[in-house]
Amino acid sequence: MLEAIQPFFLSFMIGLLIGIERERSQIQGVKAIGMRTFILFALLGTLAAKINVHSLTFSLSLFIFATLMLSYFRATRDKKKSSSIGITTEMAAATVFMLGYLMLWHMLLAVCIATAVLVILYGRRSLHSFAKEKITAQEIEASIIIIIISLGIISFLPNKTIDPWQLFNPQSFGFIILILASLQFGGYLGIRLFGERLGMLLNGFFGGLISSTGLFAMLSHAKRAKNQTVFSGVIAGIFATIATLLAFLIVIFVTAPTLLQIIIWPVLAAILFGGLSSWLCMQKQTDKKFNITYPNPLDIKALIKLALLIMGILIFVALIKQYVGQGALPLAAFIAGLFELHGVAYAVALLYSEGKLAVTEATQLLAIMVVASFISKFALVWVIAHNRFALIISLFLAGMLGTASLVYFFIFWSGYLSP
Repeated sequence: MLEAIQPFFLSFMIGLLIGIERERSQIQGVKAIGMRTFILFALLGTLAAKINVHSLTFSLSLFIFATLMLSYFRATRDKKKSSSIGITTEMAAATVFMLGYLMLWHMLLAVCIATAVLVILYGRRSLHSFAKEKITAQEIEASIIIIIISLGIISFLPNKTIDPWQLFNPQSFGFIILILASLQFGGYLGIRLFGERLGMLLNGFFGGLISSTGLFAMLSHAKRAKNQTVFSGVIAGIFATIATLLAFLIVIFVTAPTLLQIIIWPVLAAILFGGLSSWLCMQKQTDKKFNITYPNPLDIKALIKLALLIMGILIFVALIKQYVGQGALPLAAFIAGLFELHGVAYAVALLYSEGKLAVTEATQLLAIMVVASFISKFALVWVIAHNRFALIISLFLAGMLGTASLVYFFIFWSGYLSP
């Protein structure tokens, strides 16, 4: 009995809540669809699904459509009508009828959609303000580009290797670029939304997603001229490194999920050490925030350069493996890791997923490239800054690298990762 009543009860609640919101939002003096009509529309939808007669459902749909049209014309026929009258209420009523119909077959989906509709209706002022005042043309363009990449490009790319070395899968490569682009755009939005409160942390983190090497070079140049203020730059550098390591894990997860089960622990140890140490550093932070601005929410040139760099690393690793031998892969991983961590991680994860590398070899190569990435950061801060900032950030980086190394060797010695 309760199972039969439940869909009707939920439809009643959906019609009630959305009806209350719409009735409270109506312009004074305008006669529009009220709360009772919303409840009846939801129950009619569920009743039509319960009876399950196609002719009846079609007739009810025509009746609902005619009712909504009549309501709209009645609400707008007054010569003194407000210019803000729209068709939102009528569309909400049609949605409620369809949700009522869906409730009998897909209850959870109907409830989720109803929740989303209620949030959209209730937050109309914030949404209008966001669309008109907050969002910029560049941000809209960036969103469109990401949608085009994800829906219009990646889906048409071949899902197989096309190069002589069996390394380059266009669709997998497209997913990597999409992930990096999404992280870059998400970082930009994070800085816009929270930059004033968490500026140095978010600036460092999302700057590291774009280019940790570039951010370290910029920090070193800035701190070379300001020896007295170092903590903001240190925090930004730590979180740039954390961001790089997180993106490194995401690339491995997308390409070779089983490999992530081993490599994740030392990397997470480094991230945890960096996060805790930077938190302690923030407690003593007294100087001004180090602000980094990103005028472009989605840097296409940077993404193209990154894509070309990853392709170059793939070719470099393939040539080393074919013409020099697999024994030279550690040197290739070290050299590539000095410049770009994600590309060589992608290449090694591909080799492992295709059975061309054993788990021990793959994890050792990944460990070598992470070490190389840290070495490049050490070199940058000492060559450019060579001051108190370089000393402090080096100590934090050494702590992160040392923690990761201890966890890695513990896994190796414990026998979980056999040599």
